[in-house]
Amino acid sequence: MAEIVDSREILARLRAEKTKSKWRDGLITAKDLQTKTFAPVRIIVPSLIPEGVTILAGKPKIGKSWLALDICAAVAADRFVLGETKPVQGDALYLALEDNQRRLKKRTDKIMQRANWPERLELHTEWRRFDQGGLDDIKEWCEAHPERRLIWIDTLAKVRPIAGKNEQAYTGDYRAIEGLQKLAGEYQVGIVLNHHLRKAASEDDAFDDVSGTLGLTGAADTIIVMKRHAGMVKVFVRGRDIEEAEFAAEFNKDTCRWRLVGVADEVFRSEQRQAIAKALKEAARSMSVPRSWPPPSGTTATPPKYFSFEWRSRARLSTPVAACGRLKVLTL
Repeated sequence: MAEIVDSREILARLRAEKTKSKWRDGLITAKDLQTKTFAPVRIIVPSLIPEGVTILAGKPKIGKSWLALDICAAVAADRFVLGETKPVQGDALYLALEDNQRRLKKRTDKIMQRANWPERLELHTEWRRFDQGGLDDIKEWCEAHPERRLIWIDTLAKVRPIAGKNEQAYTGDYRAIEGLQKLAGEYQVGIVLNHHLRKAASEDDAFDDVSGTLGLTGAADTIIVMKRHAGMVKVFVRGRDIEEAEFAAEFNKDTCRWRLVGVADEVFRSEQRQAIAKALKEAARSMSVPRSWPPPSGTTATPPKYFSFEWRSRARLSTPVAACGRLKVLTL
């Protein structure tokens, strides 16, 4: 009887320890935090991908998988990517979970061309879901590679935990990458997840187009959105450890590699001017300029006068003449 009582007491103490509040664990004063030092944030791809969890979202077949393989190869093979961008060098893991080895070999051969294939790039076409051992596998890979730099998972849907029966969508989305975020911070590695955009596009914020709830984008450290625009692709970047930016990118169908053309506003503004100049030149006659066309904010010029000034100063039309709402181009 005494042994039974002792066992009960032990079980009670164990339960009490388990349920005991641990709010003191990890608590730090502001003074102590002031003197604490941290390793700098590692930038995997300048202006795009820092360490931590990054979501790369775009419509199907826009070229996310080509970009993933190209960047992973560049990290592992000491080569440039996206034109003239040099990523950090080290070991990379690419999980091509929507491919088989035959298709993966064909893609790699296309990207690498005649260059040597990197030994530091490891590839896999199957992986366990995060809640079924997938996170443990990623942790084991990180520990086995001291110079780990990048893990790219293509796609998130293949490895995220299956939502519980009564689980709220927000909770499920947050839980999907919460464990990855801890691993990325612990091992100072970049983890990129290929994902999709919702069907209905947002008119206000491109990042609202990422499929899922705010729990997904809220848990990620960086969000990259790829959207087709004016014959190219507009790349939106926003993150905690990287400056928000918008780039114009183009895909080379011969090499199957992406190139960053430049800052989106500058590139697309230039494209629009070229298109207008071409239209005016081909018309070879006066073209109407609607009087209802509003001048930019901060200007008081009428549409024809403003248009004339803009093209005289920026498009370099030699003698633009604005009269009665018409613009005549003499030479270009």
